[in-house]
This record gives sequence, C-alpha cells and structure tokens, in this order.
Amino acid sequence: MLELLRGSISGWVAKIFIGLLVISFGVWGIADVFRTNSAGAVVTVGETEVNATDYALIYQRNINNMSRQFGTQLTREQARAIGVDSQVMAEVVAGAVLDENARQLNLGLSKNTLARLIGEDEAFKGADGNFDRNRFQQAIRNAQMREDDYLNNRNKVAVRNQIFEATGRGDVLPKLFYKAAAQYNSEERKFDFIVLSAKNLGIDPKPEVDDVETYFKNNVKRYAAPEFRKIAILKVEPEDIVDTIQIDADTIKNDYETRKDKYGKPERRRIQQIIFRDQEEAEAAAKSLAEGTLFETLASEMDLEVADLDLGLMAKSELPDAKLGDAAFSLELNAVSGVIEGSFGPVIIRAIEIEPAVITPFEEVKDQIKKELALRQAADEVIALQDSIEDLRAGGSTLEEIAKSNGLKLRVIDAVSAEGKSPDDKTIENLPDSANLLRKAFEADIGEETDYLNVGSAGYAWYEVKEIIKARDRTFDEVKDKAAADWRKAEIALRIGKRASELKGSAESGIAMIDIASAIGTSVQSTGFIARSGTTESLNANAIRAGFSGPDGHVALAKGIEENTQILLKVTGIKVPDSTELPRMEKDRIEVSAGNDVLEQLVDELRNRYGVEVDQNLITLVQGGQTVGGRGHPENGDGH
Repeated sequence: MLELLRGSISGWVAKIFIGLLVISFGVWGIADVFRTNSAGAVVTVGETEVNATDYALIYQRNINNMSRQFGTQLTREQARAIGVDSQVMAEVVAGAVLDENARQLNLGLSKNTLARLIGEDEAFKGADGNFDRNRFQQAIRNAQMREDDYLNNRNKVAVRNQIFEATGRGDVLPKLFYKAAAQYNSEERKFDFIVLSAKNLGIDPKPEVDDVETYFKNNVKRYAAPEFRKIAILKVEPEDIVDTIQIDADTIKNDYETRKDKYGKPERRRIQQIIFRDQEEAEAAAKSLAEGTLFETLASEMDLEVADLDLGLMAKSELPDAKLGDAAFSLELNAVSGVIEGSFGPVIIRAIEIEPAVITPFEEVKDQIKKELALRQAADEVIALQDSIEDLRAGGSTLEEIAKSNGLKLRVIDAVSAEGKSPDDKTIENLPDSANLLRKAFEADIGEETDYLNVGSAGYAWYEVKEIIKARDRTFDEVKDKAAADWRKAEIALRIGKRASELKGSAESGIAMIDIASAIGTSVQSTGFIARSGTTESLNANAIRAGFSGPDGHVALAKGIEENTQILLKVTGIKVPDSTELPRMEKDRIEVSAGNDVLEQLVDELRNRYGVEVDQNLITLVQGGQTVGGRGHPENGDGH
C-alpha cells in the first residue's frame, strides 16, 4: 500500500505547481486549513513570500486529494511517509518563483479582467446562473479569508497561467519531430526467431551435495516463516442450524398449495387483439363478427397486419391489463370475446393458442419446500442466537463454552498467516469474511474480546486469538525439498541465459539462424510484419520491444512466454509508411509533456536565479508539530 501511494505522487509534471490555489468551496472542508496563524513566511523567494495560510491550503489539498484517491483519510505521519511533504514543498516553491518572476516582469491583470474571471466562476453563481455577491462573500467568510487575500490569490493564479501558456504551450517541438514520431509509431518489422528451452539446449542440472544447502543459506529470508496465529472461530449462519429446524407436514403442504404456480409452469395463451377508437366502432365490429365476419377480415379492413394483432404467448400475470387477462383466460380456443373496456380503449380479443399449465406434483418438491421453510426459520433463529451469544460473551463466557452450550461447532485453526496460508503454504479454505477476519485477528491480542463479523446475508462469526506464533527463519531440513526445486529452477535459468548469450553471439557473427536451430535440434519460426505495439502467440511484448531496438538484421534476446525459455530473434525486414500522421490525442499528449518539461526547466532556472529560503520550523507548526525556534535557511537540493 505504501509503495502504491508513493508511486502515485512521484513523477509530478510542471503544470501541477501552477494548479489552482483558488478555493474549491464546500468540497473538502477548507475552513479548517485557515485556522493556522499566517504570520511569518514559510517560503521566501526574493520579495515574494508564501505565508502559513497559503502553505496550509496546498498541504491540506494534497492530503485530501490523496485520501480521496485511496479511499482512506491519511494521517500526517502517513502523508510524510509517502512523500507528500516533498510534493507540497516542490509545488509551493515553484509557485513562489513564478510569482517572483511575474513581479519582476510587472505582470498582472486589470481590475476589469479579474472581475470578469470571478464573475464566471461557477462557485459564485446564484440560481439564475449569474454572479451572486452574497454567495461570494459567504464563501469567503466560510473559508476565513479576507476578500483582498482572495482577490490577490486569484490574480496570482491567472498570472501563473499566463506564464504557463507563454512558456509551455504552442509549437514547442519542430514539425520534423512529429513526423519522426509518426514514423516511429507506424513502423512494422518481421522476425525470424528460435525458442530456447532447457529441453532443446540439453540442460538438466543435478545438484552436488552442498549446492542446495548453499543456495538455502544465500536465500534464507526467502524461506522464513511469517507470523502465524491460532484462532478459534464460531460461525452461525442459517445453513449451520437448518438441520435442527423441524417443519411439520401440514405447513409444507399449505405452502405448496399457496404457491403452487411457483413449482411448475402456469397456463399461457397467445392472444390477438384489435383496439378501436371508440365504443361505437367496437360494438359495430362485434356485431359484424357475430354475423360471421372473420377476425382476420376485420383486421384487414382496418389495415392491420397479423403482427400488429399478436400480444405473444403470455401467462395471465404477464398481461398488463387485469380485465384483458380475465377475459383472455376464460375464452375457448379460437373463440372471439365481446367488447372489453381495456386500458387503451375498447378492445376485442381471441385466443389462438393455449399452452396448458404444468404443475409439479407435491411429492417431487416437498423436500425443497421443507428446506426453504427451514432456512427461513433458521434465519430468524440466527438473529436471536446472535443476541444470546453477545450477552454470554459480555458475561465472560468463552467461545468454547458458548459453542458447547448451544450445540454449535467451534472451528480451531492451529496456525494461519495474515495471507490465509497454513505452515505448509496451502490456502485455508472457508474462512468467514476471510480478508476482514484475518486483518482484525492479526490486530488483536491473545484472548482479547473482539467484535463479531457479519457473514453472508444473515450470518455472524466470532473469533478469538488463542496463540501467536512469531515469525522465524526456517531450518534447512524444513524446506530442503522446496530449496532443491528452487535451486534447479534458478540453475536452469542461469544456464539457459548463458547458452542464449553464446547463440546470440553466433547469430551476430553471421551464422544463419537455421544453422543455429539445426545444431540444437529445433526449428526457426518466422513472423509477418508486426507493429511496435503488437504481439503474437509466440512473441510477447518484451520480445517485440527487443526486436525494435536495433536496425535491420538486429539480433536480440528476450524472455519467452513459457517459464524458463528465451527467444533468440533476428530482424529480417522493416517497413515504414511513406506518409503518416500522429493521432490527435497522441500529438496533444506529446505537446503537453514537452511543454511541462520546458516549464520545469524555467522553474529550475528561476530557483537558481532568485534563491529560496524555507522556514522548516514554521512548516512543522503548520503541519501540527511543535515549534523549536530558529529562522529560515536556504533551500537544499530536494526542496526542504
């Protein structure tokens, strides 16, 4: 987790440090940030000072952003451990040197331009979509800022963006670069290659007497036993007590009769309908049908296709109109109904297909019904049992005593690691709420009363740490078989690598790939043209990348797809399109990256030109530490 967090804040690009210092009101509790006394400068660059308030704003914003990203509120200690302090200092210093540069260049915004920018800010618009001064002033007060401070902050942000746009935007790179990048991306190559394995290289290492033991001694920490814990678990789910539930025969039979349709298929009918504009038209149609007019003829006279009439094969419960359903399921096959007052107007229907209901006999489903009823009752009893167990634990009863008195099974796991493995490295199955259980069990002390866990949809589990088995180095005798297997695997990889390097040298010296393959009893495989980002069934991305790392005829080695194999390949053809262009998104990405590089170089130059002073004691105070006296000092190389 720590490495993941560190990775997420490393490699920051130049545009981060001109990111908005403008308040995101109401999003992350900014008012708390401004409770710091702003007296004194955290960072001084020339005549530009960054006070404690501005530093606190950036510091808290970074912590909150990281906390949201990883779904947990970081403490100051955690933030420091993953390098947030360095990130913030780099951002603050970069902003300060840009502000000092702007001051010396006499850059700024007119009052009208600043007013327009604030007026366009969505945070200050009212319900009518226009700037609301009351909303603006309320936001300033909530943030415990003075209006002049906010206006000054907004002016700085706009000026920094001017520098950013002037320095890091536009045609930073020549057009020739984009042409070369496009050709680089679109280039295709084909290869001859040989898969090198222990089998075709005749590698079958056998350890000498001391080889495995020496390997073990050199890798003893690899075989160390982690901390294990002995845990007692009492789990109660409906399935655990269902066999103790008695359901009488009458209850089962009554449930069957009540829900009979559930245990089979209901009757379904294919219904045709004609909807009429009004009652008068419908009555006339009913009279015509009674006099012998065919249903199809009537539909045709109304310009209706057969497909327009069909509602489909449906159960009564599936019909959207109850009146329609009652009428439809009372008709004889192919009989025509009278006029029905449907939800969409007068309608006449007929049933052209009847699929009889199929009801599963009681004898076939009575066991299923009994189990369902028992599980339902067991779920209720589990809730009552949970209350009872909690009372017993509060009274000092052990899990063993509770399990015995309630006829429940107590599961005791003699040794489990934090990863859920046994000492023989096998996963322990069927742990209730496994991740949560293990995390909490490894935080608890021996005999400590812990909170219960919710299991499944209606279950609970209690656990207790019975013993802590400390981490230790295993002896050679405990792991000699595994060490022997690991030695063999490592030795095979070493020997394959050595032989592969020798064969690569042969190919580079001009020996044909087919002759190399023949000498080791295998064959040469060939590809068609492959793009730089492509792969094949036999060549992974590493092999393709190696093949693109040199000119035509280039020979390379790479790890194969199968374990302990290597690929010896040779470039046999290169194809580059005469004219091609970078996709717009790729071009934009390159432009942004290049612009950021230029801006970072500018900031480095300005830092060296103006010099930077940092008051580390004031920073410690802002971050919640204790002041120890002293004054600022020149910034060292890492921004602290």
